[in-house]
Amino acid sequence: EILFERIPLFLKLCFQQLYLLLPISLLGLFLVKNRGVMTFLLLALLGNLFFGLSYQRFDISPYFIVSFLILSIFLAHLLEWVKDSYLHRSSSLAMLALIPLSLLVMNHGQVDQSKNTAAAIMVESVLEKIGQDAIIISTDFTQHEYFLYYLIGEGLEKKNVYAVNPDEFSVEAIQSYLRGEKSLYLPLKRIEAPLQLSVYVLSPIHRQLLERSGIRLQQEDPNLYRILK
Repeated sequence: EILFERIPLFLKLCFQQLYLLLPISLLGLFLVKNRGVMTFLLLALLGNLFFGLSYQRFDISPYFIVSFLILSIFLAHLLEWVKDSYLHRSSSLAMLALIPLSLLVMNHGQVDQSKNTAAAIMVESVLEKIGQDAIIISTDFTQHEYFLYYLIGEGLEKKNVYAVNPDEFSVEAIQSYLRGEKSLYLPLKRIEAPLQLSVYVLSPIHRQLLERSGIRLQQEDPNLYRILK
């Protein structure tokens, strides 16, 4: 997996960050005059690569940010050497201005998410539908984070609405909650959700599991199901 999946993914992400400057960025390592700093940066790069390549998560790209930063430092040393050795002042300023502008143009389509509103529309629709005094069990952890943004970031928790990590889902936990025996734990907040709240699920798989156990649900929206007490 590391050889055929993780390393190609890292190189792809690096290319997106630096493009054609990537192959020459490592040359800047040998231009760092302070040997102690050079050794520190090299060890930090190797350590971050080892951690990122071996860490078992699907959203691994943020863990390579340290590597991107160190490669950018190496690239800066190389560009400074090129400037001092071969370029006049006017040419240097033009080159230094052209590099970030070119990276901006090449990455703008990927970075601009202003029209990527499908998740926001879904979450806002669900929150409007359930109103208040409710627990939401998301389809997956990514969707769970979308709800947390609105509940914590936008302050909608004041409506007594809580999002439960789908990893915490089990039919037994839902049954205990419905009987008033045990609350649902919210690990990110380290608290338990209050009892006697309405419970909603968004995953068809969760719905099927609950129905097989005898729990009745009512469909509120195409992808929203309320558990009937």
